[in-house]
Amino acid sequence: GEGCNEELSSDSKTPHPSSHIVYIDSSNIAGMVRVSDGESAGIRIEFGPEACLVAVTGESGSGKSLLVSKAIDLVTGGKAVPSLVPTPAGESSEQDIPSTVEMTVNLYEPQLSLVSTNLQRFGVDPFIPILHNGSNMRLLHLKRTLSLSDSGKLKSVCRINDKHVSLKTLRQIASPLFTRVDVGVASSALGRPASRLTMLDTGVSDGLKQNCSQMKDIYKEARKRTERIKHDLASRILPSSLERNSNAGFDEEQRELLEHWVDELDSFETRIT
Repeated sequence: GEGCNEELSSDSKTPHPSSHIVYIDSSNIAGMVRVSDGESAGIRIEFGPEACLVAVTGESGSGKSLLVSKAIDLVTGGKAVPSLVPTPAGESSEQDIPSTVEMTVNLYEPQLSLVSTNLQRFGVDPFIPILHNGSNMRLLHLKRTLSLSDSGKLKSVCRINDKHVSLKTLRQIASPLFTRVDVGVASSALGRPASRLTMLDTGVSDGLKQNCSQMKDIYKEARKRTERIKHDLASRILPSSLERNSNAGFDEEQRELLEHWVDELDSFETRIT
């Protein structure tokens, strides 16, 4: 859900509330243990009226990802597969119980305006569906029901605040509200320096990034000039006028003598100054 960062208004000290998940309810998803025959298996995760950070803990393989990550993916229009719907065993009536995922979100700005605009764009009343019994709470209730036909084909029924909508509409309205992070992919990305810089760049203004890019180009050009100067100095054992004279005939002994004269002159200059 959304974080609970609270910003203070410029004209008041009242913190602005943040949008957040109220609860996620998963029922009869493959892998859940049924309580009794004829009764679907269901688990509800309550996030509270003003949830900030919620940690769902448990042993590996206990279903944490199914109950949170996969449930959010399904109820926001993600891909569903037939294996999510339990297959009946023998004469069990489980085949008559559909698999359902529900989620309720308490909306505040700016998400409230985004949802209202999208509902109107898809021909849904942008005001009535997000009012909760006339109160100040703006609840967005998402529901998706999965079932198998006699031929084994997966059927999906989507609703927003009890109003039937298409899967595309559910995806377009609900998906932008959430960000799902794959731990494995994120861990791999954090191991690459280029990826870490890209993540940092997302929080930097465009002006600062352009300035850094310009400074980087200036640095590269300055480094090239430095390398050229170093190369020229390393190759200039003698004055260039002497190097161009092919008949100069300077051997190693003459070069050492010339260097000795230069050192003597430098020493003399030091003594008289």
